Amino acid sequence: MKKALVVGSSLIDLFLRPDESHTTITNENVSLLLGDKIPTEIDKMSLGGNGSNVSVALARLGISTSFYTWLGNDILSTEIENTIEKEGLELLTEEERGGKTGLSVILNFGKDRIIFSHH
Repeated sequence: MKKALVVGSSLIDLFLRPDESHTTITNENVSLLLGDKIPTEIDKMSLGGNGSNVSVALARLGISTSFYTWLGNDILSTEIENTIEKEGLELLTEEERGGKTGLSVILNFGKDRIIFSHH
């Protein structure tokens, strides 16, 4: 049986689609007005990060996979743990946790996007 250990990042990807009536798109620029409250649709929320993506892909290929990553002590960490468990991965982390877990907010504009990333 093949086994793999992946060491890498894990975070949550939040995909949003802003209401186009509140954005101006010209060439390669997007303009938003400061102070605006821009309605968005949540397209999806998923596990992200290079380490997470590789680990899940290996597990789905039938390879027994352990994943070592850093997690904070917030609700995003809980979401990551639950998703990794559902994928059948062995999760390895530091026993003492602190701080905020990584988050990427991806604004989708048709075929284009802007990513705000916190690692």
